[in-house]
Amino acid sequence: MISKSSPPCAAPLVAHLPPLVRPLMETWNVLRVTEEGWEDDTRRLIGELSTATGLVAQPDVDTLLRDAAAAQQRLADLEYTRHLQTDQIDGLRHSVDELTRKLADARAGERRGLAEAFAALAQGDSRAAEDAFEDAFNQQSRAIDEARTLMAEAARNVANLALLRDVGKAATFYERALAVEPDDADTARSLGRAWMLLGDLGAADAAFARSLSASVTTKDSGGEIAAYLGRGDVLVAQGDGPEGLAAYQRVLAIAEALAARDPAKTQWQEYLSNSHDRIGDVLVAQGDAAGALTAYRRGLAIREALAARDPANTRWQEDLTSSLDHIGDVLLTQGDWTGAMATFRRALETTRMLTARDAANTYWQRDLAIRHTKIGDMLLEQGDAAGALATFRRALVTAEMLTAVDPANAQWQWDLSVSHNKIGHVLLAQGDRAGALAAFRRGLTTAEVLASRDPANTQWQRDLARCHANIGDVLLSQGDRVAAYRRGLAIAEALATRDPTNTQWQRDVIMHLVRLSDATGDNTLAGRALDVALNLQQRGVLAPGDEWMIEDLRQRSGR
Repeated sequence: MISKSSPPCAAPLVAHLPPLVRPLMETWNVLRVTEEGWEDDTRRLIGELSTATGLVAQPDVDTLLRDAAAAQQRLADLEYTRHLQTDQIDGLRHSVDELTRKLADARAGERRGLAEAFAALAQGDSRAAEDAFEDAFNQQSRAIDEARTLMAEAARNVANLALLRDVGKAATFYERALAVEPDDADTARSLGRAWMLLGDLGAADAAFARSLSASVTTKDSGGEIAAYLGRGDVLVAQGDGPEGLAAYQRVLAIAEALAARDPAKTQWQEYLSNSHDRIGDVLVAQGDAAGALTAYRRGLAIREALAARDPANTRWQEDLTSSLDHIGDVLLTQGDWTGAMATFRRALETTRMLTARDAANTYWQRDLAIRHTKIGDMLLEQGDAAGALATFRRALVTAEMLTAVDPANAQWQWDLSVSHNKIGHVLLAQGDRAGALAAFRRGLTTAEVLASRDPANTQWQRDLARCHANIGDVLLSQGDRVAAYRRGLAIAEALATRDPTNTQWQRDVIMHLVRLSDATGDNTLAGRALDVALNLQQRGVLAPGDEWMIEDLRQRSGR
């Protein structure tokens, strides 16, 4: 239909018209429609269109024209009496025009309701027209809500996948998902974890706070616990152990209440064990080994119960080994070697069971190698060189298998180098210099590849320096030994120059200088080592138990 407020327009070219209405241009090209005679002029226009096209107008056209004209007149009356402001009148006029267009485009089944709305509007009753547009609003709202949900879900999927390759992109898309769904606690929490990986602890804390607020509002206890865990992790990473501990204790309190209410729900039990673990970590950092051991053992008891409930649940078995590792580490610091060894062996057996279920799981295979290495270190400390060598060789087999699967994996290559070096140390202690040299050289080859791949990686540079020192320890020729020590010293000094505040790197320089001094008989090298040690002492960063080192260096240097 044509409304009274439709602006005039130029007649279209015949070629631009649909074939159905081109005959119109053969008899006329413009019909006058005036405001004063709008209803009659529109009827005449409809008649001409029917004649030209052969289309029959709907039987309710006269009624609709009359009602539309009455509605327009109602607007004119309102404007005349100034019951409404000009901008309100303009808004009303626009809505009536929209209603007119809706009627013109309506299907047969919809026309009756719109016609009734026009008729009521002509009498000053806008309720039916309001209902028509309210229905349209509701339909569009549902469509928009569905579109927003799909947008947010798509953004989350991008972010989740990007975590494997580009954490920065993941954070960007988590933020885009939040822009669409600002109150989604899970997305905010995922964003917090991404910011933690990127090292932006402030942004991570803000995201976890947002997740916490949304979870509290929706009374989502699981979301609240997860957000508190995230905030605790941020606080600990920021060096605020007491506040981090308070966050973890808050998690523990909520989880205990939920578990008491529903003991069969495993999610609450998992949160309980996780909070005990986090509390134990903070207490270890604070030097409270006894408190940490208590927390870890409480977490272990929960994980043992879960694992017994469902032995096929591999994630619970993994969690069990994590608790065992924590407990073993604390026992080791307390001097309980027997208890630590038993705990580590139990973790090893659980990991063996996991790898037996799925030998292709590289994560479990690496865990197996790490646990073999840890036990091997303990055996070596206890004087069991043969046992240590056998255990290190088991770790080596796993490391070789992993690097064969993915030679580009730098972490696995590093593990391989470590295994070779540990085997070399045991063989050297047993007097097998040839075997030790072969092992050290294999470790050196891997370390050189890693160091060349990423020269900025200080850990790999440090390992490379140690590999040269290890080889120097084995070589019988003084010239070869000195050359190896000098290569190691050069790398160690480069690291120490890069960061003079790093006490471990300064200690590495001392170690390399002493080895080179012993090999060459050059006491000035021992003097240089003494200067480094004295500097550490003056800065107050020399460990109390290392005072003997200064006296030893004085004797070596003759100072």
